[in-house]
Amino acid sequence: MTQLPPETDFGLTFEDLADFETGEGFRTELLEGRFVVAPPAFLVHAIAATHLRDMLKAALPSEMWVFEGVGVYIDEHNYFIPDIVVVPPESIDRDDKGFVPQDVILAVEVVSPSSRTYDNVTKRLAYAKAGIHTYWIVDPKAKSLLMLELADEVYVETSTQPLGLAVDPAEIFQR
Repeated sequence: MTQLPPETDFGLTFEDLADFETGEGFRTELLEGRFVVAPPAFLVHAIAATHLRDMLKAALPSEMWVFEGVGVYIDEHNYFIPDIVVVPPESIDRDDKGFVPQDVILAVEVVSPSSRTYDNVTKRLAYAKAGIHTYWIVDPKAKSLLMLELADEVYVETSTQPLGLAVDPAEIFQR
């Protein structure tokens, strides 16, 4: 495993992250200049993410893009990898470090045992601060889908789905 770079007064940066290697399947994000490393997803997590990705892809206009595991570059000290992002076609024409928050129509996190607080609190605050308009939290254990929409720089629960989507949460958890 790669040695961690020395921290600076400003914390670690995206460049440090780009040089850092983790084990196969691990996901490394950057939160306020600190690395956050998540283990590979459990099967229940992967099933929920795959079902939701497929549902979104089928329901969205064909020009929209649905990605799993692609980064969102907020700034040099904050870089997240949502389980799913929905972006418009013009966002893929950039040669960037990842999508920028303005690109993201929908960010989705699927909760794992190791990510419960991170997805429900930390990322919720960070995505809101970055201005990502719609954030969904999928919880396989509770078999729930929490749909959040940005209002006055904080997320509030909503039943409105982006782009008029109709997603049945029960379908997300089918095996």
